Amino acid sequence: MKFFLSRTQRELIEEVLRKYPDKEKEYQRLDKTISDLCRPPSISQIGGSGLIISSSEPERIAEAKESNKEYKWLEHYLEIVRGGMRRLSGQERKIISLFYWEGLTNLEVAEEVNLEERYCRKIRNRALYKLGQVFIPHFLAQK
Repeated sequence: MKFFLSRTQRELIEEVLRKYPDKEKEYQRLDKTISDLCRPPSISQIGGSGLIISSSEPERIAEAKESNKEYKWLEHYLEIVRGGMRRLSGQERKIISLFYWEGLTNLEVAEEVNLEERYCRKIRNRALYKLGQVFIPHFLAQK
């Protein structure tokens, strides 16, 4: 079976995959920043006076995350990528992660997974097609 993606679709899928590690780090950084900002100051930070807090810390953090557009967009982006990756076989996931996230060449990926290079490329193309089924409806509309 031939798996066909247009050049634009393939470029979009590959761009999403290449950006994923940076988006994951950005999401974690923003998550920590929001959580830190929502924590009440310690007694020593407020000069020993009492502090009345109207909502619990987890509620404030959840509200802050819900209202932060960048956080919500990153969360959505990462969930789409993770959802796409879940649709792949273990071998396809390994090949995609080695090629796009570890930066290995086709030959290095093939050696790592103990397959012929052209068969490895075929598996990657099949995986890109499957990912396109998930990514294209979400990310092409945003371009």
